[in-house]
Amino acid sequence: MTSWKNGRNGAIAEKVGDVRFHGFKVADNILAGIEFSLTDDYGDWTTMIDDALIIGRTSNTEEILDQSSPRGIITPRTENFVV
Repeated sequence: MTSWKNGRNGAIAEKVGDVRFHGFKVADNILAGIEFSLTDDYGDWTTMIDDALIIGRTSNTEEILDQSSPRGIITPRTENFVV
């Protein structure tokens, strides 16, 4: 997936288990490139971002990006997450 200059996030996941975001390319999103909220308890190495290019803000910026201070990744508030 390739995603850039979205109104909030390039990709967002609320409550996920054994899920892999593989090969994502995200940049210049207002809040974050990728955001996870919760990961379920399925053990280590299950929920992950793998082989991705994640850029919070490039030099191809706009006023709204300058004001928002975007992040590359917002990690979950639970365990068992790998980048």
